[in-house]
Amino acid sequence: MRAYLAVLMVVAVLMAATAYYLLSSSPPRTNLTLVIPPFTAEYMATYALETGIVSSSNLTITVQHTLQFNEILMDLQADIGFMSTEAFAKAYEMERPLKILGTAVIQGNEEGNALLFVRLDSEITDPSELKGRRIGVPTPRGLKSSNLILLDVLERRFNLSLSLESDLIIDKPLPQLPALLDAGEVDAVLVIGDVAAQMSLSPDKYRLICDVSEEFRRLYGEYPVVAVLVVKADLLEENPDLVREALRLLNESLSYSLIHRDEALEWTLTQREGVELEAAQKSLEQYCIRYGLTEDDKMVIGKLFELAYSRGLISVLPDPLEVFVSLEP
Repeated sequence: MRAYLAVLMVVAVLMAATAYYLLSSSPPRTNLTLVIPPFTAEYMATYALETGIVSSSNLTITVQHTLQFNEILMDLQADIGFMSTEAFAKAYEMERPLKILGTAVIQGNEEGNALLFVRLDSEITDPSELKGRRIGVPTPRGLKSSNLILLDVLERRFNLSLSLESDLIIDKPLPQLPALLDAGEVDAVLVIGDVAAQMSLSPDKYRLICDVSEEFRRLYGEYPVVAVLVVKADLLEENPDLVREALRLLNESLSYSLIHRDEALEWTLTQREGVELEAAQKSLEQYCIRYGLTEDDKMVIGKLFELAYSRGLISVLPDPLEVFVSLEP
């Protein structure tokens, strides 16, 4: 009996020692903050991550959807996130320690998402007729990729030159632009995201005169990369494996949503109050989330840097050798 008890005691001690070893040798769990815009495709992309369908044993990613994503990253208040392409160029000029991991928001899918609308009863039928007319654009008029793309397209495709400082450019928060057009305060509006999708579904009120994203693609061969995935440089330097794990989670979450689209969309609509199913589906036809960094991607991102530079929004062009990073699996 004593021998039996001795064996039990030895087994218990071994089990306790093993448990202690496993607990003490397990890597500490780390939390990273991801900041991302609060729109349909962005919620879809993080659905599996936010609901725990996709997870990691050593990393938790806290997702924050906000319109202030650029400002938060500019102030280094998040570890990783989406940043407007031209806002990153400004961050580079200000020597913010951020690096580009890849693309984030592609402003086109089955069709484009930067759309120029007039009222249905407007006499304007073509962008070239906007000379001397007032155009509403999303605020801020400068640090907004879509606004730079619009001015470039108007100049190169429709022989209409405009300055961002022009009194004819009226910038307002994106959700307010349709009402601005309805009231006759502007003659046309440039809209993006869910607002563009909703206006596309209102042919009884609005008429599309230019798919700006599509015109950009005709000029440069690819749809615009209007937001990039960025990471704090010190985090990347100190723990590249952790950043690599974050990328894995983001890609797996995105892949899950693409495969289980209806499931992800149902959840997304619970997060996007006021957005109807038809508008959400339309927005997914107009733009997409994609993580990657091909040479074509770098070319398009560089083109947006050049547009910001040519418009005087930045005084220094980002050096591709400094800003782009590649994390091999």
